Amino acid sequence: YLGDPGMGAVVADAVAAGAGAARLKLYLCDPVMGDADLAHGEGLYVRPEVPAVFRDTLVPLADIITPNRFELGILTGHTLTEIRATRAAVAEIQQRMAARGPRIVCVTFYDGADVPEDSVDTLLFCDEGTFRVRQPRLDRRFDGAGDVFAALFLGYYLRTLNPVTALERATATMVPLLALTEERGLLDLALTDALPFLVDARTRFIAEQI
Repeated sequence: YLGDPGMGAVVADAVAAGAGAARLKLYLCDPVMGDADLAHGEGLYVRPEVPAVFRDTLVPLADIITPNRFELGILTGHTLTEIRATRAAVAEIQQRMAARGPRIVCVTFYDGADVPEDSVDTLLFCDEGTFRVRQPRLDRRFDGAGDVFAALFLGYYLRTLNPVTALERATATMVPLLALTEERGLLDLALTDALPFLVDARTRFIAEQI
């Protein structure tokens, strides 16, 4: 999250310094900018200069990015309401990402017209192909859900070096976490209470190639 557009240069310098010292092997950029939810409205919640910082400065340094559907649209200038347009947008943004890296794009909260109303997809675009994991749609937004997903995806990817497995395991962790948070009526994610399945996911999700 960039509270000020000037923070982008600080992040870019840190990434460059880490890469130059051979300490940073992988940079995941979660371009936190706004909500994607066709049912409840969508829009930016950052300063209007921030999208350009992500698009022009940070995404070109990234090996992995995890935008939601709305954020991917902001980065590419496209309206993304179906999978064909989303594929095209991802292909466009992958060309801007770090040439040395795997150029993995994981699109969270994809709720296009081709997704049932009671569901939401997480899409993965990688060298292995294009995949989706479909999960139940809950009736509320969860602050910080994208942050937690990005951390889980990166952790599982570093452990397995398999983006598809990382997608499946991150989703299997997120779904019960969100369900527990909703069940208890909490404003903040129930991370402490959910620790058992943050460590060992109890639900299995299988990615479908599309």
